[in-house]
Amino acid sequence: MPSSKGIERSVNVPDNETMILENGPHRLDIPATYADLDPTNIGRRFLSLPSQVEAGWELGAVFGDADPITQVSRVLVVGMGGSGIGTELVRGLTDHHRDDIEVVSWRQYELPPWAARDTLVVAVSVSGNTAETNAAFQEACELGVPTIAISGAGRLRAAAAGSSVLCAEIEWDHEPRAALGYTFLTLYRALQELGLAHSISDDVAPAVTELSDVASQLAPEISVSENVAKQIAMELDGRYPLIASVQPLLGVAARWKSQINENADCWAAWDQIPEMKHNTVQGIFQAANWPAQPYVVALKPDECDDFAAEDIDRILEELSANHVQNLLLDINGPNALGRLLVGSLLGDMVSYYLAILRDRNPSSTESLNRVKIG
Repeated sequence: MPSSKGIERSVNVPDNETMILENGPHRLDIPATYADLDPTNIGRRFLSLPSQVEAGWELGAVFGDADPITQVSRVLVVGMGGSGIGTELVRGLTDHHRDDIEVVSWRQYELPPWAARDTLVVAVSVSGNTAETNAAFQEACELGVPTIAISGAGRLRAAAAGSSVLCAEIEWDHEPRAALGYTFLTLYRALQELGLAHSISDDVAPAVTELSDVASQLAPEISVSENVAKQIAMELDGRYPLIASVQPLLGVAARWKSQINENADCWAAWDQIPEMKHNTVQGIFQAANWPAQPYVVALKPDECDDFAAEDIDRILEELSANHVQNLLLDINGPNALGRLLVGSLLGDMVSYYLAILRDRNPSSTESLNRVKIG
């Protein structure tokens, strides 16, 4: 099967192309399938990531109005679900550039005890109404620690205005998980403007160009025989997906997991390499007898050091020896930002097509709506 620009499949898996040619157009290639199962067009919102990246980057410029913050050693980002995933990608960039700042993702109602010391708190909520984020924001204000916000038109935005906290105002009326350009790029731009993170201003345009090319190749109108995201979704259908990667793509692996959960209504997990070779590989014993087969997708950045590359190879060899299907994806890009965006968009579209294969509306989240608050 062919690869898309920015993505290379490096491990062969069973090829469905014969089945497609023998039985006519695959259902993923029939426009009516999407009209029936995706009436709100969330798939198009995922594919709008290139323009959203540009908008999110520009929105973050508002933090240039603030005085640079020099008395902090860590950034504590409070955000849940789709509002919080951008933090993991930001951390991938700050680690890649070896910035002095530590970026911590926090998903609790209360702040940790150390938040009052040398910490910038960033509250992120696309809706503005996330209960956990609002509670932590209120505590940060009461403690008097440096705080900023990135929020939609909800309680968080109002609370920021009432507390004279600088806030980037997101205008987005859709799912937080489809707002990655804001939760990732606006957040990173905030840290850059505050003098806490390496400047990536020159990286944004080439990253968007690459991302646009990839988006055009992953769209529903591109047939299964040419669409890598559709192919991978077909491989994962009916299996237990586990997404694994190395830093700086750990956030992308986490993104894949959560998108498969929310969009495809499918159980999924993510893991990190090299830690995976110390425990998870032993858990595959007799995997062939599981009710549903596990399927491991390994994400490898094109700038991968020798230790990490060797770990990936050894892990996949062990999986194959134990009859666990696996796929190695080389995630390429013009820079670190581009790789994070390409890998994330690929996961978004894999989860989207997996939802279609499972006859699920990818924008519907009944269980989440019953359980979460705000």
